[in-house]
Amino acid sequence: MAQHDYIISNQTFPNTRADINNVLSAIASNNSGTSAPTTQYAGQFWIDTTSSTWTLYIHDGSDDIQFATIDTSANTVNFIDSELGDNSVTTAKIADGNVTSAKLSYPLTTFSSTGIDDNATSTAITIDSSQNVGIGISIPSTKLHLASGSSGASPPAGTHFFLESSGDTQLCISSPNANTSNIRFGSPSDASGAIISYDDTNNTLSLGGSSTNAFLKFVTGGASVERMRIDSSGRLIVNDTNPIFSNSKIQAVNSSGPTLGIKQTTGTQSAGGFWNSSTDASVKVISVYKGTSGNEVGSIGVTNNDNLYIQGDATDSGLQCGTNTILPVQNGVNADNTIDLGASTIRWKDLYLGGGLYVGGTGTANKLDDYEEGTWTPTINSGTVTATYATYTKIGNKCTLQFYLQNFSDTTSATSIIVTGLPFTINTTAFHGIGSAYGERFDYNASTCVVLNTTDIRFYDGIGVLNFPAALQYADCNSGTDAALFGTVTYQTT
Repeated sequence: MAQHDYIISNQTFPNTRADINNVLSAIASNNSGTSAPTTQYAGQFWIDTTSSTWTLYIHDGSDDIQFATIDTSANTVNFIDSELGDNSVTTAKIADGNVTSAKLSYPLTTFSSTGIDDNATSTAITIDSSQNVGIGISIPSTKLHLASGSSGASPPAGTHFFLESSGDTQLCISSPNANTSNIRFGSPSDASGAIISYDDTNNTLSLGGSSTNAFLKFVTGGASVERMRIDSSGRLIVNDTNPIFSNSKIQAVNSSGPTLGIKQTTGTQSAGGFWNSSTDASVKVISVYKGTSGNEVGSIGVTNNDNLYIQGDATDSGLQCGTNTILPVQNGVNADNTIDLGASTIRWKDLYLGGGLYVGGTGTANKLDDYEEGTWTPTINSGTVTATYATYTKIGNKCTLQFYLQNFSDTTSATSIIVTGLPFTINTTAFHGIGSAYGERFDYNASTCVVLNTTDIRFYDGIGVLNFPAALQYADCNSGTDAALFGTVTYQTT
């Protein structure tokens, strides 16, 4: 193997002879080498011997064109042609006469076969005059017809791919019309079977089957673990196979946690909705069931056309939302004066009312519209005292005062003791008010106090007389600053 530039330089005879011998060696070995000759000529062949499979090139003056490959291990030559492809010529094929000039001519006009032969004795693939291709069947019915133990089933109209078997599987890919594409599964005897269909007019994908008992089944973790199904009645069943309610359309079952979880990420929208489209005045929207038998224990619905209600069973109470009202209901109707709010051992904590509370009746006289507790600061008309205790309780228009006045600073004045600073104005058209007081270290130890006007409390000695005696005086205090006066007064406010 050698290469040469085919140029004989002017030189001495021995060198010229060596140069000529190198040229002859390059010609004899077809310019073989691991790369192209350094000097190339149009029409020159050369062999790339880099690997055990040699490549024969012909140079067109600018490019090396691959002509053939030579496998030195298998002793085969593969010619490269842009039309015939890779046609191998081996000594065995030439020896047994299979390669003839007629068979090597292109196009192969003398070749004749009903299909592609697998071993020159039987047909493996058939291509008919309609360009239908059949594999495993000699008379294909569609563009591509695959059969294994053919049952002779007829594919639906518009089928492009048809797979049939003498077993129980069948697959069809078809376009029955210009707008629909179908993938259909089923047994050879049932050409309808299950179907996946796409309608490009309405941009819809459909899955289903024509059988009256067919259902769509979803499984994970193996074919035996069913997770969800849509049955022939249009019911969606999750994690179960039989619906509890025969007329329900959605059912989900879970034994280890919440069965349904709904999350809404937009604050202005609801997380779910229930709609009963009935126009009846009273309808159920949601029913609540419990127990293995599925007994109804309550419901949520609408009554009186637009009033929401939450109702227990026939013996339990519920609530109805009316116009600015929340009403008690029982057994589906309003329940007057029969239902308690709380119980003796199950109590509400606080009740906040902006209006009144009707107790024992519904008339104005039964309305309690005010309750208040607090403290007040008594003052006296002369001198000073230390008011160590002064509170009031107001229920409706009745106010009750409690007070304790200690350490009178003026015990010489003859002025009557008058207490002012009442927390609420007195309603003098009803009655002034009445109460009792006790004087400690005064000349007498019991007094009756009467509210004389709208602003103060005055004290009188009421022992043993019907008419009011003289008023309690500062001078009646006989023990200096240790004197104390305490009592209770009730009066009606304005």
